[in-house]
Amino acid sequence: MYTNNLEGPIPASVGNLTNLAWLSLSSSSFSGSIPPEMGNLSGLVELYLDNNLLTGPIPSTFGNLRNLTLVYLFNNNLSGPIPSELGYMTSLTYLSLQMNNLSGAIPASVGNLRNLHELKLYENQLSGSIPNEIGNLNSLVDLELSENQLSGSLPSIFHNLTSLNILHLRANQLSGSIPPEIGNLKLSILEVDHNQFTGRLPQNICKGGSLTDFTANENQLEGPIPKDLKNCTSLERIFLGGNRLTGNISSDFGVYPNLYIIDLSHNKFYGELSSSWGRCPKLATLKISGNNITGRIP
Repeated sequence: MYTNNLEGPIPASVGNLTNLAWLSLSSSSFSGSIPPEMGNLSGLVELYLDNNLLTGPIPSTFGNLRNLTLVYLFNNNLSGPIPSELGYMTSLTYLSLQMNNLSGAIPASVGNLRNLHELKLYENQLSGSIPNEIGNLNSLVDLELSENQLSGSLPSIFHNLTSLNILHLRANQLSGSIPPEIGNLKLSILEVDHNQFTGRLPQNICKGGSLTDFTANENQLEGPIPKDLKNCTSLERIFLGGNRLTGNISSDFGVYPNLYIIDLSHNKFYGELSSSWGRCPKLATLKISGNNITGRIP
């Protein structure tokens, strides 16, 4: 029933369909709250309620749905905390709650979801620290927590997330240093911009050789550019502006065959632009204002 013009509340009687394995009501105009009776659908494997006008809390009765592998509730107007009972849904591989008005802390019980591949909670109003229990999710490939109100330092849990490929933490209130363990992951996307991080960039930031997108702009980072980043030929986008990073604008950066945008503005870089920047064939945007660059444009 997805992508229709259906509207109004989801009827509580849907909870009588106890043999239902797949329910998709996405991309319609359903409104009102999610009926707690959905917790009776013990055979449900996939649930799609995304892209509606749903309001109110996520029912705690969802914890009864032990066979669920996929829950899409994103792009609604859901509010209140994420129920700790979701930790009982241990078959989950995809949990997408982004683009709502959810508040409160990320429950520690999320660490019970050891089969989870994707956890998307971005664009909510979640607060508090990132729970250490997320380190239990060693099947996690995609973790997106951006645009919330998360605070505190990053827990030293990332060495456990050996399958992680995408990490989005941008636009929160996170502080402290970026854990060096992040550099040991085989990330393709790392977004930590618009936080309050201090200290230096991890030395092995591109150890896996697959980093394409790295954004760390608008923090309080300092120190030199890691040598590992100089040799990271997989890079396509890099944003480091608005920090206190130092180094030679030419010798501390390499030749990036796939790079199309780099922002180094408002740091403490120095030196002259070398012709090596011209050997980045796809480079369309180079931002270097607000530094101590001298000499001529080659």
